[in-house]
Amino acid sequence: MRKRAAASPLFAALLLALSLAPQAAIAGGDAAASQPVKTTERIELARAAIALDPMAPQAWEELIDALRREQRGAELAQAQKLYAHVRSQTVLREAGEPHLLFARQGELIAPLAMLSKGGISDFPSSEREERYYRPGRLYYAYAAGVQGKVVVSGKKEVGCSSNTAHIREVTPISGDAIVSNAALPQASVSQAAYLPDAAQDSQVRALAGTLLRQHKVPARYIDAALKEWPGENQGLQNFAAVPGANGQAPALVANLMFEGGSDVNADVSFALSLIAEAQPAGGYAVTYSNFSEGETSTSRYAFLGSADLDGDGQQEIVLTGYGYEWWWYEVLRKSRGTWVRKAKASGGGC
Repeated sequence: MRKRAAASPLFAALLLALSLAPQAAIAGGDAAASQPVKTTERIELARAAIALDPMAPQAWEELIDALRREQRGAELAQAQKLYAHVRSQTVLREAGEPHLLFARQGELIAPLAMLSKGGISDFPSSEREERYYRPGRLYYAYAAGVQGKVVVSGKKEVGCSSNTAHIREVTPISGDAIVSNAALPQASVSQAAYLPDAAQDSQVRALAGTLLRQHKVPARYIDAALKEWPGENQGLQNFAAVPGANGQAPALVANLMFEGGSDVNADVSFALSLIAEAQPAGGYAVTYSNFSEGETSTSRYAFLGSADLDGDGQQEIVLTGYGYEWWWYEVLRKSRGTWVRKAKASGGGC
């Protein structure tokens, strides 16, 4: 278990206010009897404290006591259920709740996809965020073949509008991750993606150049884009090798973007994402590609992660898409030799 960080001054102040609230009513005598400390204020203070530290027992106990005093039966039952899972650090998936996946980037999660007997599909629009973004909800998190857990602090808007919630780690999980309200047995043993080697880099550059020429991108811009790619300190975002099933060669995921050129007095920008795979006869071939171009609003992609989500032995690939003022997520699954988008979900934007 990860060692809990020291309480923030604000969190400490909220707990102090909660501890003094009942005493204030007693010390006030008759005046307090006519104007007692409101339990509704204790409820709000406790909820604010939980949002700062969802794993703090004192904040939950204060909330439960205040809800009991206010006789808020439904809210009390919900708080007691969440607190029980917080204490045991177990993931709660209620009866009838679909198996849902979220994308984690930094301290935020957003809808990603749904899993069912039919496979991977879009995150259902009928599902209300409030149900899944309640402070205290725990989820599994998977990254690089490691299973951890995160806990929700509450919904957090990013930009003009978003579908995001703030989370904290319960057990360590580094970097971007795929988050789930139910266990993903194969994801926890999926081999981690890694940086491709020089030979794979050379193969992908050649394939990317061919695709860009097919899209009639001027040679000088192709050269400029490939010179900048994959960029410095980008981790796996722009170039990643995803291990194949049963020891097969990896799938190479490449994302490149070029901005700033000019052609006939117009700004030139384009983006290309591709997946390349080794062929029996040698070399690599493109099994997925996505090209976009425009003057100012070219869409681009970044590798978020990979894992076997549906248990078929083959890792799925998750990409983050970025537009001018918005972002989204896509899940790609290999089917009959090519990669197909199985789910797409909005992150937010303006």
